[in-house]
Amino acid sequence: MTKNKKLVLWSIISILLLILIAAAILFSYQKAYAGKIYPNVSFGGVDLSGKTKQEAQTILENKFQSTLDKEITLTANGLEVKAKLADTGLTFDFNKIINQGYSVGRETDFFQNLVSSTKTFYQNNQVEVTPYLNQTKYNTFVQIVVDQLNTKPEDATLKIEKGAILTTTSKVGQTVDTASLIDEIIATINNDTNKIELQTTLAYPTVENADFAPAQTKAQAYLDKKITFTYADKTYSPSKSEIGAWLDFTAVNDVYDVSLNEGNIKAYLNKIAVNFEVKKVDRTINSLTNEVITEGKQGVYLDKDQTIKTLLAAIGGQTVDVAMTVTTEDPAEIKVIPVEGVVPGKFTGKYIDVDLTNQKLCQVDGNAIVACHIISSGKASTPTPTGTFAIQNKDPRRWSNASSLWMPWWEQFADGGYGLHELPEWPNGYKEGQAHLGTPVSHGCVRLGIGEAEQVYNWTEIGTPVYIHK
Repeated sequence: MTKNKKLVLWSIISILLLILIAAAILFSYQKAYAGKIYPNVSFGGVDLSGKTKQEAQTILENKFQSTLDKEITLTANGLEVKAKLADTGLTFDFNKIINQGYSVGRETDFFQNLVSSTKTFYQNNQVEVTPYLNQTKYNTFVQIVVDQLNTKPEDATLKIEKGAILTTTSKVGQTVDTASLIDEIIATINNDTNKIELQTTLAYPTVENADFAPAQTKAQAYLDKKITFTYADKTYSPSKSEIGAWLDFTAVNDVYDVSLNEGNIKAYLNKIAVNFEVKKVDRTINSLTNEVITEGKQGVYLDKDQTIKTLLAAIGGQTVDVAMTVTTEDPAEIKVIPVEGVVPGKFTGKYIDVDLTNQKLCQVDGNAIVACHIISSGKASTPTPTGTFAIQNKDPRRWSNASSLWMPWWEQFADGGYGLHELPEWPNGYKEGQAHLGTPVSHGCVRLGIGEAEQVYNWTEIGTPVYIHK
């Protein structure tokens, strides 16, 4: 073997040895960083060389999660609202970011993988830690937080209260523009500012205070008037507060005016009319004796409609005098059957007095009232007959074929089945309640309470008079 051939052979062997050494070193390098991030790989300025994915994620979360706790202030024309970045929907996908850094130096192709891993010896690799936006949470943030900067325009208002004209000032509203809000929120992460000024679109009210000027002037003129209502020797002057209740503000084609509310004027006239109006009282005459029971009285009533017409005709002047118009109504003459009440002495000896008006039955002996009892007489559709009658027959327990019930302590006083008896009793033992007494509910008989019917039964005799009246 010549000297040159030996030199070539040694060169080849040396190169192969170098390659083997380099390969051994590279394989050792790859093995050393198996499951770890290669050297010279930084995440947002944080060197995580040699860290496992879990270790790297923990470090990034500790460093960048606190960023989301930063408080920002959104402002718009003097209004402001505060929130944390985390509330805006911004967040980090640390798992995705770590996987991106972990893939540096690793390729699926064998030779590309060798080249790529070799570069990590000397080449710096920077992985951006960039937040992403959770759109659903951001939409909620805009609806709840940002919407606090939106204001509705407020129309001016006009009213009268306690005789004074009151107004509120109109206000301009605004709607914030959120088109660039996401970019501005992200920008606060990497700078020192925490304030975002939002652009707005102004919304103007439809009613301004100046629109009220003519109506205000007219209303004040009404309030300043001296108005007097007179009738006979009586005089009434409404206060500013009372006049104010007569005024209504209206708008027709955006032109404001004030008008008089006749209904409210009539309410005022009703109030003062109670001082002189006289209610008509009809003249009542006893239809039996033609004696006057109640003298009638002529009614005197304020003619509110005519008085309002007089007021409206005179309202143009500064001083307004209104002579009130009244109407009269003559009493009618009504003949009535008088309420007699209990009538002692109508008969000599014992008799029964039944007062239908007061629902009362009394035992009378001459001029002496022995006892009285609350009753239930016939209802309107089946009234108890009035007049003078007498006890015709008696039965301690009478059966009613018409009503299919028992009538204890029965005392018939008139043909047609009319009698005095205790509260009726049904075959099953159910008895009409005591609550019916005092109310006319029967079919024409006179019902008495339990025990009282028996007492009356034992006191009367066949032939005892029964006087029934209103």
